[in-house]
Formats: sequence, C-alpha cells, structure tokens
Amino acid sequence: MTGSVMDGEDVVQEALFEACRKLDKFDDSRPLKPWLFRIAHNRCIDFLRKRGVRVEAETAARVPDAVEAPSHQRLDLAAPWNIW
Repeated sequence: MTGSVMDGEDVVQEALFEACRKLDKFDDSRPLKPWLFRIAHNRCIDFLRKRGVRVEAETAARVPDAVEAPSHQRLDLAAPWNIW
C-alpha cells in the first residue's frame, strides 16, 4: 500500500506501537486481527496523506528552471541607467 518495503515496515512498526499503547482499550470479546488491521490501515492512510502533502509542498517550492517574461517587462541588465 505504501509502495515501498521500507515505508511499509515503518508503518507496521508505528501500528504495532499504537496497538500496544491502546491494548487496554481492546475489547477481549472481539477478534484481535480486525482490530490490528484497522490500526495498521489507518496508520498507512495517515502515511499516504503526509506523503501527499509533502510531495505537493516540494512541488510548489520548486522554482521553474526558466520563466520567460513578456518582452515589455524584460529588464536590460547590461545598461544600469535603463530604469524602464
């Protein structure tokens, strides 16, 4: 789901840590597997959301290689007296 074995391992580790923290809230009358799956799935969704936000921010922060200004807005840097 994460697209990377390393990222998947990180998500599983976070999910197991969260499950350990919330073990006192687990209902013993219910099966363990769906509870753990739900925690892991939610951790994975959180990971993908964070990665999406990070990718969007990195994309937005990138400066285009070259932005061509319209000819009437170009500055003549060779002539310092030219203020228009």
